[in-house]
Order: sequence, then structure tokens, then C-alpha cells
Amino acid sequence: MTLEEKLYNELTAQNNSFLIGIRVNIKWEHQKFINLIELMRDYILKTENNSIIERKFLKGYLYLSRFIPQWTSHDNFRRNNNAFSNDYYETAYKLISLIYNWFVNGSVFDTIERNINDYEEYLNKLTSLIKEDGYNS
Repeated sequence: MTLEEKLYNELTAQNNSFLIGIRVNIKWEHQKFINLIELMRDYILKTENNSIIERKFLKGYLYLSRFIPQWTSHDNFRRNNNAFSNDYYETAYKLISLIYNWFVNGSVFDTIERNINDYEEYLNKLTSLIKEDGYNS
């Protein structure tokens, strides 16, 4: 399966996707979140020099940037997913926002290196928060 197919499956909440997990199963799975974010990043890097953004991917990135924070910040969701700290979720939301803005704006406002550095900083923070929270994936 190509990168585009994998990403599209995630963005459209196909079976075994991160979105299905949070929406239907009411469960945040750290590794699935990381896989989704890495697919999104890889697609950005692959298409960085394209002057046209495919609508289906733009819609997916926009949807994720809004839906994930709204859905998972609700009290009912958090009660079922108390393995993660508020700091973990806030860092995940910042990472989603960074990915969305990077995709839409490209390197217009920042260099590609700055985007990658920011991405890695948030990813490293999530990893350290997982360890602090004692979560086992």
C-alpha cells in the first residue's frame, strides 16, 4: 500500500485507524496516533515542492486538526482515557496544529528545518510524557 493510500485510510477513518479508535472505541492509542502523525509528516515531505494541494488530503488534515482536540478534550472521553496527562494531550494537540499549518502553509513562513525541528520537539515531549505517566503501549 502506498503512502497516499495509508494516509487516506487514516484520514477517512477506515478500519483499525486512529480515528476509529477515538470515535468508536473511545480509546486513545499512543502508537496509532504516532503512526498517523508520521504518515502526515511523510506526505508533507513528499509533496513539499508541489504547488497544488489535493483537496481530499487538505480536507482530511483540516478535519483532524479540529476533530481530534474537540472530541478528545471532552470529559467523557478523558474519563475513559486517564492513562495520559493533560500535558500529554495538550502536546498532542500542538503537534496536530503544527502538522496542519505546515501542510497548508508549507515553508512559506518557516524553513523546512524549523518545521522538522518543531515536529521533533513535540514528538520527543510526547515520548517523555508517556514515560512519566507510566503508560505501556
